Amino acid sequence: MNGSFSSNEDLDILKPATSTYKTLAQEVDEILLKIQQIPHNTENYLSVGKLYLCQGKSQEAISILTQGLTSISSGADDQGHVLLLQQQLDIAKAQEERCVDFMERCPYEIVLNIIGRLDTETVLQCLDVAHMWRQKLLNHTAAWKLFALEEGICKARKLSQLLKIIAKDIKVLYLHSPPEKLKRYLSTTLFKKNDFSNLRSLCVSDEDDEGSSNPELQLTKSLFNALPYISSKLMHLDVTLSSQKFANLSPVRILTQCPHLKYLRIDVYHMKEDVRDERRSGFTPARSSHHSYEGEYLGKFTSLKKLEIIHRSYHHWKIWSVLDELLPYTPNLQLLAVYYTGGSGINSRDILSALKGWCPKLEYLKTGFTSRGLKNYSRQRQLQQFMEDHNNDNDDKNENDDNTATTNGSLRSVVIHNVFAPTPLLAKLEISTDTLHTLSMTLSHHGRFYSILNDWRAFTNYTFHNLASLTFANATSQFYSQLLPDILQKLPVLEILCLGYASMDQRVPMGLPNGDVTEEDYKPNRLINAIIQKPKLTRLVFNRFNICNEFKSFFEALLIYYGDVAQQQQEITSTATTNSTNGVLTSLQFADCDGFSAAALRHITRIKSLKCIILSMVPPACRATDIPLLSADEINEFTQHLPTSSVKKSSLPLLSKLELHGMELSDQAIQNIVICKNLKSLVVERIHGHSKEAGELLKNYMESLN
Repeated sequence: MNGSFSSNEDLDILKPATSTYKTLAQEVDEILLKIQQIPHNTENYLSVGKLYLCQGKSQEAISILTQGLTSISSGADDQGHVLLLQQQLDIAKAQEERCVDFMERCPYEIVLNIIGRLDTETVLQCLDVAHMWRQKLLNHTAAWKLFALEEGICKARKLSQLLKIIAKDIKVLYLHSPPEKLKRYLSTTLFKKNDFSNLRSLCVSDEDDEGSSNPELQLTKSLFNALPYISSKLMHLDVTLSSQKFANLSPVRILTQCPHLKYLRIDVYHMKEDVRDERRSGFTPARSSHHSYEGEYLGKFTSLKKLEIIHRSYHHWKIWSVLDELLPYTPNLQLLAVYYTGGSGINSRDILSALKGWCPKLEYLKTGFTSRGLKNYSRQRQLQQFMEDHNNDNDDKNENDDNTATTNGSLRSVVIHNVFAPTPLLAKLEISTDTLHTLSMTLSHHGRFYSILNDWRAFTNYTFHNLASLTFANATSQFYSQLLPDILQKLPVLEILCLGYASMDQRVPMGLPNGDVTEEDYKPNRLINAIIQKPKLTRLVFNRFNICNEFKSFFEALLIYYGDVAQQQQEITSTATTNSTNGVLTSLQFADCDGFSAAALRHITRIKSLKCIILSMVPPACRATDIPLLSADEINEFTQHLPTSSVKKSSLPLLSKLELHGMELSDQAIQNIVICKNLKSLVVERIHGHSKEAGELLKNYMESLN
């Protein structure tokens, strides 16, 4: 029949010949097999050589063509075949020479940008790629601006040879090694034999080696012996020594040896002042409170602008000794941070009394406890933070800024733990009404013996126009109910309010007899009204803010108001084009607040503007009242309001961060949590009352988010 196929063979010609397609690799393998079988066939060598060149494998092409020349010239009389192989070999060699190397072809700025993003170990590996790479990298002085010298980064001999070339280009150096290796770096093999004349920043960090057999390492002596070799231009020094028995530092001596230091950070277990060493260097510390600031050593450490001390020993009196000897000679200090591990010794004084009017240009003041143990401190995080602080550092620009910057001594941020009395701070506050943006005051447990309520009343005399964050902790109920409302009226742009460590039922006022206090002073409505009148307040934090007696409805009344505001705001935004966020709460935290009830928890779900909720329950053994804890059913009811796939029906449609601590979570509550669709951060700790399967489900969900 015309136009039709009469046999299966005719039908086969319509089938795609997919079985005949081969990859380049398959073709190469087949030809190589033929070469093994017929070693004198010129076409096979030419074919596989061309295929290698198509894949960019010029070295393989050169190898196989060279093999073909040897085989053909010895086994064939046709010189034409030899000529063809030689021509193809020349082409392969020419292509090998024309290989594109980004290090050679890319503009200088691009190469420098790429190298600048690599860590030290990777840059050292790049040195071994090729001779041209090594030359290029060694000539890129900016590539060695940041250098991290750690244990095992490369062989000692190779490192020694490299440092002789690049040491003069290093501006930021990070040293991290076990104590014994660190001592060798500081004593002999590093600073004495290499030219670190341009070094601006140095971070020294050791690994806590409990099993060390040498308790007499004397890292302190090694450090002070190394400083003279790098002190000419050193501006930043960070010393973190976790080994308790290897270091006993003197900040005064460090500053004496490094007169150009602008930033000094010391994180150690022990500090001391060696008077003999200080006198040898020509400096006499101010041992007496009658020491005059006008003297021979006025402005001894005029370059120092930032000082951070982390003291991990329980001998806290040494902190005050260090500050007494140092602060009178730091007239340009702008940031002072002092952290300690805790204990009663620190309560003998507070930081404000230690200042004594020194440091007229101080702008940032921070003190407090640190629970971070040196053994648990992440080396990677420390290195990353240190490198980030200096990666975009322009030394010339910073020097010019330092010379032109002026300050009238007004404060910008004050975060103080263990405050005895505010009196030493009042003069500073008076000139800081336009600059202060953060104020955090945690009163000392002994504060009531050193100050009275009227001492704190001076805060109500100033209007802080830019104060955005306010924290008060450990004050009396009279302070919160009578004085804090008046203070809040003076803060027009307050955004964050944190109140903590208080019992709102105590009747003993600070420094005043009971007869001077009226019942009106203790009513919670004054504080509630003061809080809700803050038009820009977006975050509220209550940390161990215990509510009892007349104050038991405090949380409920406050949350009812913000629930109504959120509802009104939703109606406004749905009918108007403007979207004002004034007075809309977006973050709420209740941490171990005795008196936080199920009614308050229900009112939280009415605040539709919330993006962050943090709830922590008080352990039963630590509770001060008999108000019942939140039950599993009440927590389950709360989790039913979390955002699911149907966001429009959720009571909390904007919630993206949730933390629950110390709760009794049922399996149903966990199921409600894991079906949340908007959560970007979830932390659940110290929970109970659920099955093992539900716990695993929750754990997997948190890992997927975090």
